[in-house]
Amino acid sequence: MSDAWKTEYDHRQYEAMAVALQQYGDGTINLPSLVSGLESLLASLEAADQDWVERFRSEWWTLEQVYAVAIDRGQTDLSAEEVAEVSTATANMRNLLTNRLAIQVGQGT
Repeated sequence: MSDAWKTEYDHRQYEAMAVALQQYGDGTINLPSLVSGLESLLASLEAADQDWVERFRSEWWTLEQVYAVAIDRGQTDLSAEEVAEVSTATANMRNLLTNRLAIQVGQGT
């Protein structure tokens, strides 16, 4: 039996990650929703390239840390430095996703 379904399934997960990042950028979801949503989507990948997963997880970890520190401090808003960290991480994640989706399209999935 072919594993093509895994690649197609993963492609949908990558697209959902891109949508979540777009929604965060648009302000339609908050940081906690982004962090938990991306974590679930990342964990659900079936046949992902491990190097890509580790790079994406590294950027996700930045979001998780910023969010955890904000909770610990009782912050409702992020500092300018935290906003910059989140911006950099989400931009890096978008780039990783754009590249991953382009590779998959090139492979015919």
